[in-house]
Amino acid sequence: MPLSEEEKKERNRARARAWLEQRKDDPEFIEKRRARGRDYRERNRDKCRDYYHQKKNDPEFMERKRAAKRQYDERNREQRNEYNRRYKEENPEKVRETRRNYKASPVGIKSSRIDHWKQRGVICDDWDELYNTYLSHKNCEDCGCELTEDKTRTSTTKCLDHDHKTGAVRDIVCHGCNIRRGP
Repeated sequence: MPLSEEEKKERNRARARAWLEQRKDDPEFIEKRRARGRDYRERNRDKCRDYYHQKKNDPEFMERKRAAKRQYDERNREQRNEYNRRYKEENPEKVRETRRNYKASPVGIKSSRIDHWKQRGVICDDWDELYNTYLSHKNCEDCGCELTEDKTRTSTTKCLDHDHKTGAVRDIVCHGCNIRRGP
């Protein structure tokens, strides 16, 4: 009995996967394949940009992409860690400067604050909205004092109060009220 079109396509895909599997350790083949990909992307820049923009909005595609990245990271963790360690040893000033600039930037401040909230167990659906709400509060919800954002914590330092059992955000209060409320 003849094969259907779909069965033929699947057979050809399986053959192509087997052929690639045989050549995956050949450095010359790998370099030629990468060069072909670079050439194609260079010649078809607009087409590739539109394709990836369309794919970024496809949740299934993005999940497959994240899964592939996780697998790659697991396979290459040692090499990546060794590279990072060596880079930090050879370029300590660059690393310090990059960190300093990132922490001083609005993006760095925002992401580090949100990361801190996540580590503390805060649960939220829209982190951007929560961050903007946090920034917009000028007075404590409980005592009404003017909130400050100091490097050293004082009784008027702005705090995001949350329930430690459920992770739900309660209010934006001063440090003094946050301590009085407890977990």
